[in-house]
Amino acid sequence: MKVLEVTTSYPRFKGDWPGIFNYRLDFELVKEGVEVFVLAPGSYDHPSEELLDGIRVKRVRYFWPEKLQMLAYGTGIKNNLISHPWLVFQIPLLFLSLFINVLRHGRDCDIVHCHWVPMGFVGLLAKPFIRKPLILTPGGTDYRDLPVFFWKFVVERADAVIAVATETEKYMEKIGLKGFQTIRTLIDEDEFRPGLDVQGLREEFGLGDEKIVLFVGRLFESKGPMTFVEAAALVLGRRNDVRFIVVGDGEMKQDLLSYADGCGLGDGIIFT
Repeated sequence: MKVLEVTTSYPRFKGDWPGIFNYRLDFELVKEGVEVFVLAPGSYDHPSEELLDGIRVKRVRYFWPEKLQMLAYGTGIKNNLISHPWLVFQIPLLFLSLFINVLRHGRDCDIVHCHWVPMGFVGLLAKPFIRKPLILTPGGTDYRDLPVFFWKFVVERADAVIAVATETEKYMEKIGLKGFQTIRTLIDEDEFRPGLDVQGLREEFGLGDEKIVLFVGRLFESKGPMTFVEAAALVLGRRNDVRFIVVGDGEMKQDLLSYADGCGLGDGIIFT
């Protein structure tokens, strides 16, 4: 079986986090003998085509000169648009480039898998020409930022829809969408192993026998990291047998550090 994946973000190098969940899914599919071909936005100073752990990746060019391709990656399309409003003119160009490439490569695949509703729209436009089943995996930013009518238009016309989170399930049920499948986001079990000896980590961060409260995620507003730090301030004001750890990076990191410093949390909270 051959799967054509269409996405707005995909790892560009080892350790790159945009689209990491897509990569983990593809990696498992490849291990099962599935051929995966990924179409993603081009990124300056990264190869336009490469084989990444058995996954064929093509990063399509959508703007010239190449170094001005700034719509995707970084802090994400939404935040890139806020920082650089002129990038709005790149949106139709990205859609057009991906559409052309879906037409070019879609006939040779068995399934088209689109991540995020806007990419599902691209897949729907191409479907009458390539005549392949369309699978859609919506993302959280889809239902937070897109109009409901557009969301429903795309989701209702996909051949199959995958929900990866409880929030996605609840939203689809709320707007009356049924028949979706739930497949949780994959994690790397080599990195997250119950029972792993963490004594070395405790020593590295100066942790004793305190209870540990952990936040892992991108430091964006939608992930709620400030709520975590505010809760840490409340708890640490009442007891001293707890340590809070924030693992992640993002646009809110400096604000979180400033808030923690202003509250005098000291080594009660660790950012790493």
